[in-house]
Amino acid sequence: MIEWLTGKSVEWSDQPGKLVAIGSVLSFDEIKNGDVIWGSGLRSEGDVCRTNVKVLAVRGPMTRKKLLVAGIECPEVYGDPAVLMPKIYSPKIEKKYKWAVLPHYRDFYLVARHEGTILSVARSPFEVIDGILAAECLVTSSLHGAIIAEAYDIPVQYVPYTNQEPWFKVADYLASTGRQSFDEPIVPIDTETLVNAFMEYSRSGRIRPSRS
Repeated sequence: MIEWLTGKSVEWSDQPGKLVAIGSVLSFDEIKNGDVIWGSGLRSEGDVCRTNVKVLAVRGPMTRKKLLVAGIECPEVYGDPAVLMPKIYSPKIEKKYKWAVLPHYRDFYLVARHEGTILSVARSPFEVIDGILAAECLVTSSLHGAIIAEAYDIPVQYVPYTNQEPWFKVADYLASTGRQSFDEPIVPIDTETLVNAFMEYSRSGRIRPSRS
């Protein structure tokens, strides 16, 4: 994603000042003072971001509210950058399945022996996307599976097989699209504003891309 936007190679970094993009990671110890946040979020209602970060965008309004309470400046710019994937990768895939199942990695053992088309998040991102696009509907317990499917206009049935993954992060994404459930009509995320939030900061020369 970052390479596509900037034309620059991306290197992993664990140093302060890195770019943190995507993921429910803002309460993690790896988040350091000075890190730049673009589209990430908090994982659960009880999570708190305890570091002084520069926020360009967050996943949704629920994360933004908690950052503001913590005294962290946070613009009203929402969107998980995964919504931009169709701009990068748009293959023509023939429909092969009525539905496919993409479990969260924690849930794979629960569905691995079931009949039907089971996709694995352990495959490459492009292979997973191809599998999603080959289905008329995606059943998933993976939030990013749901985000990717909706970005490509594939209907989603979100099924939390266990209670290991908090609903907060799902609700945060849904709120960013004007909904409380996947059954409601989606309000498209303003991807132009999401991209511009990153590009304006990138052009300042103060950003060091990272895969954190």
